[in-house]
Formats: sequence, C-alpha cells, structure tokens
Amino acid sequence: MKRFNLPPLKWFSQLGKRERRVLQAGVGFVLVLGIWLLLLSPLIGKMTWYDEKSRQKEKDLVEMASLKEEYKKLKNRLDRFDLKIGEGRKDFSFPAYLESLATDTQLKN
Repeated sequence: MKRFNLPPLKWFSQLGKRERRVLQAGVGFVLVLGIWLLLLSPLIGKMTWYDEKSRQKEKDLVEMASLKEEYKKLKNRLDRFDLKIGEGRKDFSFPAYLESLATDTQLKN
C-alpha cells in the first residue's frame, strides 16, 4: 500500500519487469482503442457515407441525362405538331370547333 503514495516514476520503477510490461501493454491497448474510437472509426464511417452518396449522385446524373434526351424528343415532336396545326388553320378556335361538331351531329338543342 505504501507504493501508491510515491510519485509515478518511482512507483513504476519499483514494479517488477513482468508487471511493467503488463502495464505498458495495457496503456498501449487503451491508447490504440482510444485512437480507433475517437478518430479512425468516425472517419471511416464518413468516408463510406460519402462514397454511397457519390455513387447515388452519379446514378442520378445518368438518369437526368436520359430524361433530358427524352424531353428534347418530346418537345421537338410537340413543336412540329404545333407547326402543323398553325399552318392548317390560322383562324381555328377550339370552342367554335366543338360547337360545330355538336351542331353537325344534332346534339345541340
């Protein structure tokens, strides 16, 4: 019991060779565990999270490119359709057209 009242270096020097090695191994283990828990584990977790997000964003970019091409095709098709309608009837009115159809089929009273 008297040993624990000594300054740390004297107390350590009075330990046997085997006791010192066990104590050093324990301190080393605690240091390695602390470094792992405080630095490496969170760092590895963040890296994997960023890798997953990066892969997902790449997939999203590929999908956006395919949607862009599909949109361009549909927009081009719609523009051509609008040109055909515009060339055929410049005075075309949809409500008037429906009324004429109703009159022709005798649905209008």
